[in-house]
Amino acid sequence: TSWQADDEARRIATSLDRWIAGSLDRWIAGSPYTSAVMGKRIIERRLRKTAMRLRSLRSELEVLDEQVLHLGDDAADAELRALVSETPLGSEPREARAHADALAKHRAHVVDEIHRLEQLQDALLDQLNLA
Repeated sequence: TSWQADDEARRIATSLDRWIAGSLDRWIAGSPYTSAVMGKRIIERRLRKTAMRLRSLRSELEVLDEQVLHLGDDAADAELRALVSETPLGSEPREARAHADALAKHRAHVVDEIHRLEQLQDALLDQLNLA
């Protein structure tokens, strides 16, 4: 009869829906697109970028340390020459000091950025351990 055929069709459709839903759940659980896996990949990518930026800033800091030392010495020499010379040297000592101060300010900025990135790296590592 037709109602038995309809009942059988509903039963097959229901079991097919359950099978599809179960398969879909199993596929999603094993999928690389789940939030846990994607979150872990995002964290790992941010960690790699942070590590690269830290390496770059640390090498820049080494160069800046040498430059600050050299320019500081040059500024001190220019100031000393201005004091002992009988003729005024003009703006050279002032410019040398301004340049040394600007470089020292940039160095401080790089040190702050390194500190900030180290804190970010620690937080990302904590997140990775939780993921």
